[in-house]
Amino acid sequence: MIRPAALRLATLVALAATALVVAGGATGCRRSAETIGSSGNPVVLVLSPAHGSRASAARLGDELTRRSGLAVRIEVAPSASRAVAAVGTPQVDGGILSLFEYLLARQEFGVEARLQLLRHDGARSYRGVMLVRDDAPYRSLADLGGARIAYVDQASTTGHLLAARALADAGVAAQGVYVGSHEAALEALRAGKVAAAATYARDELPPGLRQLAVTGEAPNEPVFFHPRLAADKRERVVAALVELAATPDGHALLGELADATGVVAVTDELYDQVREMLAATQHRLEDVVPGAWRLRNRRDVSTADLGPI
Repeated sequence: MIRPAALRLATLVALAATALVVAGGATGCRRSAETIGSSGNPVVLVLSPAHGSRASAARLGDELTRRSGLAVRIEVAPSASRAVAAVGTPQVDGGILSLFEYLLARQEFGVEARLQLLRHDGARSYRGVMLVRDDAPYRSLADLGGARIAYVDQASTTGHLLAARALADAGVAAQGVYVGSHEAALEALRAGKVAAAATYARDELPPGLRQLAVTGEAPNEPVFFHPRLAADKRERVVAALVELAATPDGHALLGELADATGVVAVTDELYDQVREMLAATQHRLEDVVPGAWRLRNRRDVSTADLGPI
C-alpha cells in the first residue's frame, strides 16, 4: 500500500533527525530560542555528504565554538535528501549544502545565504565546457545539431545543465546520453561513442581532446542560515567562520570541506541566475535534487511533531 505523500515526508524528515541524533546527540525537540548557542542547546549546522567527514565537521564545530563564544555543532547528513529535510526541522539552524540542495532549502524553508565558499585562486564560480576529440570536424556548438552528447546525469551543473542551456540558446537540437560521471563522459568521447562531452573546466585539457566551447558558469554554494536563528547569533557564527578562514589551520580545514579555500559575504540574489538556468533547460529543483519530490507536500506536516534531531 502506498502511503500518502505527507506521511512519506514525515518518514524522510524523521530519518534525517534520527541520523543526526546518532551522529551527534539530540538537542531536544523543544528548543528555546533564547538559549540557542548554549552548551545544552547548540547552534546546529548541517552539511551534505559532499561537504566533509564527521571528523572534519567536528573540528569545524570546535573552532566555531571557540571563536564565536557560542556552542556550535556541525553534523554531516547521510544523504542529500535527508540534509535538506533536516533544514526543515526546528533543530537545525543552517548549513552548507550543494548548490541545488541549498536552492531547494531556500524554496521550501526560506533559508538565507550569508557567505559563499571560495575555491582555488579565490574563484567564486566554476565553468562548464563542451569537449570534442582533436580530430573532430566541429568548430562551434552550432555544428553539433543531431549529434550524440555525453552528459553526466540530469542533476550535474557542468555535466548537463549548463551545456543543455548553451545548446538551447544556440538553437541546437542534440541527442543527450547520460553516462553517470565526468570520467565516463570523457571515456565515451575518446571511444567515439559520442561527438562531444559536457564537463567542468580543467587547468589542463585531457590528452586527445580539445575545448569546443565554454557552456557557462555557476556560483559556488553558500553558507546559509534559517531566519529563525537570532540575527546576533548568525552574525557571531559568520564572523567566526570568516576569522577561521583567514588562518592557515582554517584554510586547511576548509580544504577538507568540499575543497574550499575561503569564504566571502554573499546574498541570495547571487543565485537567481541558477533558477534562470533551470527554467531555460525546462528543469525544476525537484528534478535535480534526489528525493526532492518528497518535500513538495511538507506543509502537510507539523515540524514541531517530528521529534528530536
